[in-house]
Amino acid sequence: MSAYTICKELLPPQTVEHVEKAQFTSPYSNNLLVARGTLLEIYDFVERIVEPVSVELSQEIDEAVDQEPTIKDRFDQDMEQELVYPKIQPIASDTLKTSRVGRLDLVAQYKLSGTVTSMGVVRTSSERGKEGCHSLLLAFSDAKMSLLEWSPATHSVTTVSIHYYERDEFKNEFLSNSYPPEVHIDPQQRCAVLNFYSDKMAILPFRQSESIGDAVSVSKDRSKRLEDDQSRWPYAPSYVIDVSEIDSRIRNVIDMVFLHDYYEPTLAILYQSNPTWTGKLNDTKDTVSLAVVSLDISSRVYPIIYSLDNLPYDCTRLFAVPKPAAGLMVLSANSLIYVAQGSPGIGIAVNGYAKLVTNFPGMIFDAKTIGMELELEGAQFVLLGGTRICLFLRDGQWITVELQLDGSKVVGFNIERVEEPTDKADKNSHIACIPSCATPVKNGYFFLGSRAADSLLVKWEWPNVQAQNKLRRTRPKLPSRSSTGDLAADLYGSSLEDSVNGEVTVNGVVESGFKFKVCDRLLNCGPVADLTFGALIQAPDEQTEGTNAGKLDNDDNIEIVACSGYGKNGNVSVLRRNIHTAVNFSFNQEDCQALFAIKCRKEQYFEGLELEGNQVTRHSRSGMGDIQGGELSSYDKFLVISKSKSTMVFGAGEDLQELGHSGFYVKGPTLAAGSVLNETRIVQVHTSGILLLSADAKKKQVIGMEQGKRITSACINSPYVILLLNNKSILAYEADVKSKDLKSIALPKDVQDLSIEACSAFLDQSRTFASVKDLDTIKASRKGSRRKRKNSVQLDNFNKKANRSPSPGGDDMDAIDMDLYGNNADDIEEDKTMAEVNSRPIATVEEDKDDDSMGEDDDLYISAPPQVVAQSDELIDESNVSNLGGLGVDTKSTMWCQVYCTDGCLKIYSLPTFKEVFSFPRFDQLPSILADSTSVAPNPLAQPLELPKLSDNSSNKIKSVILTSIGKEVKFPYLVAQTITNDIVVYNAYQYSAGNDVNSHNNADGKPVNLVEDDSRLGIRFSRVEQDIVFSHAAQQKGQEDGINGTSLDINKTQENSSESRLVLFENISGYSGVFVTGKKPLWILCSSKSPIRVHPMATKTAIEAFTPFHNINFHHSFMTADDQNQVQMRQLPTDGITYDTAWPMKKVLINHTVHKVQYHAQMEVYAMLISSPQPIQLKNEDGTPLEDPPKRDQGEYLPTIEEFSMILVSPITWEIVDTYALDEAEQGFCLDCMNLESQQTANGRKDFMVVGTGYLKGEDTAMRGRILIFDVIEVVPEIDNPQTNHKFKLVHTEEVKGAVSALCACSGHLVSTTGPKVFIYSFEDNESLVGVAFIDVQTYVTSMVAIKNFILLGDAQKSIWFLGYQVEPAKLVMLGKDYHDLGVNCVGFLAEEKSLQLLVGDTEENIAVYQYAPYNLQSYSGLKLMRRGDFHMGSQIRCTTRIPARQKTVDGIEYGKRHFNLCGSLNGSISMVTPISEKTYKRLLLLYGQLVNGLQHVAGLNPRAFRIMRSSKEKLASNRSRVILDGDLIFQFINLPLNRQQEMTKQIGTTVERIMEDLIDTAIGVNYL
Repeated sequence: MSAYTICKELLPPQTVEHVEKAQFTSPYSNNLLVARGTLLEIYDFVERIVEPVSVELSQEIDEAVDQEPTIKDRFDQDMEQELVYPKIQPIASDTLKTSRVGRLDLVAQYKLSGTVTSMGVVRTSSERGKEGCHSLLLAFSDAKMSLLEWSPATHSVTTVSIHYYERDEFKNEFLSNSYPPEVHIDPQQRCAVLNFYSDKMAILPFRQSESIGDAVSVSKDRSKRLEDDQSRWPYAPSYVIDVSEIDSRIRNVIDMVFLHDYYEPTLAILYQSNPTWTGKLNDTKDTVSLAVVSLDISSRVYPIIYSLDNLPYDCTRLFAVPKPAAGLMVLSANSLIYVAQGSPGIGIAVNGYAKLVTNFPGMIFDAKTIGMELELEGAQFVLLGGTRICLFLRDGQWITVELQLDGSKVVGFNIERVEEPTDKADKNSHIACIPSCATPVKNGYFFLGSRAADSLLVKWEWPNVQAQNKLRRTRPKLPSRSSTGDLAADLYGSSLEDSVNGEVTVNGVVESGFKFKVCDRLLNCGPVADLTFGALIQAPDEQTEGTNAGKLDNDDNIEIVACSGYGKNGNVSVLRRNIHTAVNFSFNQEDCQALFAIKCRKEQYFEGLELEGNQVTRHSRSGMGDIQGGELSSYDKFLVISKSKSTMVFGAGEDLQELGHSGFYVKGPTLAAGSVLNETRIVQVHTSGILLLSADAKKKQVIGMEQGKRITSACINSPYVILLLNNKSILAYEADVKSKDLKSIALPKDVQDLSIEACSAFLDQSRTFASVKDLDTIKASRKGSRRKRKNSVQLDNFNKKANRSPSPGGDDMDAIDMDLYGNNADDIEEDKTMAEVNSRPIATVEEDKDDDSMGEDDDLYISAPPQVVAQSDELIDESNVSNLGGLGVDTKSTMWCQVYCTDGCLKIYSLPTFKEVFSFPRFDQLPSILADSTSVAPNPLAQPLELPKLSDNSSNKIKSVILTSIGKEVKFPYLVAQTITNDIVVYNAYQYSAGNDVNSHNNADGKPVNLVEDDSRLGIRFSRVEQDIVFSHAAQQKGQEDGINGTSLDINKTQENSSESRLVLFENISGYSGVFVTGKKPLWILCSSKSPIRVHPMATKTAIEAFTPFHNINFHHSFMTADDQNQVQMRQLPTDGITYDTAWPMKKVLINHTVHKVQYHAQMEVYAMLISSPQPIQLKNEDGTPLEDPPKRDQGEYLPTIEEFSMILVSPITWEIVDTYALDEAEQGFCLDCMNLESQQTANGRKDFMVVGTGYLKGEDTAMRGRILIFDVIEVVPEIDNPQTNHKFKLVHTEEVKGAVSALCACSGHLVSTTGPKVFIYSFEDNESLVGVAFIDVQTYVTSMVAIKNFILLGDAQKSIWFLGYQVEPAKLVMLGKDYHDLGVNCVGFLAEEKSLQLLVGDTEENIAVYQYAPYNLQSYSGLKLMRRGDFHMGSQIRCTTRIPARQKTVDGIEYGKRHFNLCGSLNGSISMVTPISEKTYKRLLLLYGQLVNGLQHVAGLNPRAFRIMRSSKEKLASNRSRVILDGDLIFQFINLPLNRQQEMTKQIGTTVERIMEDLIDTAIGVNYL
């Protein structure tokens, strides 16, 4: 029997563990670097201007739309044009008030072959560092450090160096490292320290650039030599020391941090020489000490500057406080302590227990603060500037701490609780609990990461900021200041009149505190506590006509429900592999091959303005939709249905009505239809020519083709029409604004000679497509301004160097102050403006030539259109009658033509001149980077860009190519290609200019050539977007391959290729713009600002033949499809609570309680959940009655809380709680299962019951007992107006047991339960009682248990797994086999394929293992020993598994087979799949795995093979290294390789690319068809 499996991650980690702010991608960007376990994400922080929409303005727009029919009465009916007078409105008082809202836009994300334990940013002396960019230093769990930099050439990260310290001489007794490595960076960027194995420190020095003063005495040769070393190696050799070398007392390091404002790197170390614990406090307390050490790296001497002993034993965290209160803050569980040089330390107690655990002499016991009853374990912090600190507690509370100064000395604390900020868009949202990290992002913003809730981007401000802004606008501009106090006033908004410790005086009123607002959030569906799957049920108003109530019209109707979160953030995440659309209505239409929805309107008189009805609107090329997002646009007026031999045209009003007589061409199929000239003309393309029609469908112009030529595909993008002919040539037409006709564009000779396979026209509104000349000019101007400012700062610092005070508390701004706080307020505003300018692509030089003079107000007008969310600026009033809004930004759009040739060459031309601006010779090889063939300039830090080598028969692998904009809030250019095997390849466009350097490169024949960059060409490149999902099918027949390949906006497939899938663009379908792929398995290609490109399949039984977006008065932003069953359906893309940003479409349902278990009741189609919420404990007597006179407690000595458990019933339609059953006090639910037990109530003798296992936890002095609760889910009369409340719990039986019930399962209609080390089998007789029929004793404590047929698998907390068999007659429970090694088991499961059965185990040390019961194996001792077949390191603990039957390919299609795979949920929020595979597939993929490990460049220089080796402190010698579990994450990277690399790898292992792709499809088909 085979035991070969593959493990693949389906949903990446979700919990945010670490975050850093940096200028990483460019010196002007403001990036946020987020680590989610094994996932690294790079975000760009941008601020967008939001203009609020008033209710009155929305009503005026609605009234204007309603008045449209009455305006027609003003004119003669014979007039072709309509004149509408705009409404003049009085200027509103808040017209010029705008709100700046920060958002996070995803730049890139990377899967790592290692778990990130810590991270830091540093600015080195490398080329990137000299440009002003930071480098990223990552620390991993196996004592590694990797230094990463961003490569503009490849638009990705590159590994500069990797430092490895996992050596045997360092480990000593650390078989299991409970102290993950943590990296610390010196604020002055002089060195980094990695603290690993508790008491080891690896010091990595960074080379420093020569300052102006020091460079005078250095010779030119030495300067050049130093510069070469710095550019080659930005760091010096690292070395390792033991902390005991600094001081013999230092051991058991708790935390360490670098201090600010010291000439040498200065490190504060918090340690505990003699550990103690709570039960020993009467003898030993205050055992923590602090030592501040100066690191002399050159001489390797480490003197201690000062130290402090007798700190509380529960100290957990250190963080440095910069000027003006330069020092250290020590966090303990019950107090907060400030320490500085020359100060004995001062602290404040935050609860009543501080006086019991510490005798620290400087502790302040303030009654108000003690009464707040705070707990500081696990707290995170953010420095708000000056002397204010914000602390985020693990229970979700936020507090502000203000240090009270007497001069430069801290004399006290002011602690206040912050009111909980809520997101107005989600009334049920709560702030993050269990925070994991926090960092300031920008002045007025900070980011808070969480493990158990969504991570938040928060904007904070003073409560009277509006009054301060008013004062600021009325006062004259002040000269730049260098004192810290004045600079803080500029940064943090203190008014000019009064500012004392953050308290602002306005009109004699003193206000303090902060206001918070959640601006953005990163979704988190972890940690996953339990998993189940159920049937997807639609709401009644979403049901398809003609189907059963609530049932879907497809087979892919399984949803995965995972419970996660904690406390008020407790939730369930509903995951669906496919997009399930709602069908509004449908009708029959035979032979429907293409659909086109057309927007149009009649012409208006006003020059430069566009009118709709009686409304004056801005120029809008997209012309979308009703009043959504403040935009007013038109509905679709016509629907064109193309057939094989005719065309039907419908008027799209409230109803679809076929037009009897119109100017449309109806005698043949339509290839494309759309509108031009701002939707005043309609263009229809058929095989023989083009028709130009007016808005009322009157024929205006007819263009025919020459004899022998016919049109095979067309693209319409106003004002251009691009035609592809059957002779592989193209024709181009432009709509003339004056004559309102189509005029032919004369094509250059080189374009006429091309043999073209596909083409499209592209409108760029993101300003990404810019020339090399523009980019180089802007880059040079930015460098010049930056160099000028830097030299000014250095000269100023050099002049002040002799006068600087050696004390860190000096008042003058020295060089360190410049590094920490910047030069002055003007420079800070300038840097802020430059960062925001760089956050958008550049289009023209003129807009940015005055960067040095821009202030904060100017920044309002330079943001790109994607960063401006302008609302309701369409209506003319007194403020915008001349400039149409004033605050809006004019969109400078450019038009381009993309061409793909039969020889595999990809070209981009500018329109209308058709000048070539970009060319790539072998696009058919699908390389990782597409660079202009005349401007390839390799970057020394980037991977070398190689033009792909020629390969045979590869130029015909691509059948469709589209250049389009994809996105939701912001749209950016993407290149989408479709191969003949229906694989989808997506490229992201990004700006890059290499300068005018001459670089050698190799051409396709391998000969070196010199490539000179032409500054008139486009300064862009394309990088391939990685995907790990493959939906390809076998190639079509030869006759179909030679058919017409459709591409572009709306391209019809002709009769020759009617069965092929096509790419169709869409805009604003439920807010998304992207690409739809028709075919048997339709696909949606879309993304948002916080997600990469996602390819989601759509669930449908039939093949989708045609698709078009559709928007009218009844169906807003919907779409229409036509299938192969002659059904035309109007569909809606659901967005109510559903997000498509994740790897799977997901709906997050907030429960507001911690959800522990979830199970699905298949018969009643409801979910049962086990939840809990913390409640205050109540003191009781021994008999259980509350104490009448409880003992008095001092202030702040609060009682702990206890979890109160209950079981709820949830409807899967509305996800509301329909019934609740509360458990007893102190009774906790441990397990929940839906069991099919024997029952006389049904014909088949079985019935589903919900069974709960509980235990009473009343302390160690009370004997443990538990209960087994059996519930039946019954149907009842629902509440009025709430039909979902038609189910209730009915308690059928309660069984008292001695001990807690830790696991439950059903076996052959019997109930199996475990109580500690005992396993019992019960028979549920007559639905009244449980009768024990068999039992067996196991070891220690059973944590999980599953059953299949008559076999039971259980996992023990210490003694691994047991495999049991149950015999019904006579009843007997026997042990078949067990694992004899120690292993802590979290969960167990079964893997089945044909006649093979494997046992899956997830342990407590982040591993999974596969066992097998093999009684005929000599080493198994007749099966008594379970054979360990393989193990695999996951990187996070697996907490739950669920077994799902998989579908397989058969001769009859996709059907359920005899293979069962497991879904595994982990603590970091990831969900993985473990599935069995055949032996032949395993051997092929194992060889491919070896090629990928050695042939790919892995991020951060990590080794994926070493990462997957089992890590255990107990089973070093027991693990089996046979690698029967393959790394699916790495193997599926094969689909992202260029075709020539794929061919090389498969050739070396003796197989083909097609065979490997089929193996990958067969592996993933189980989850792709859920």
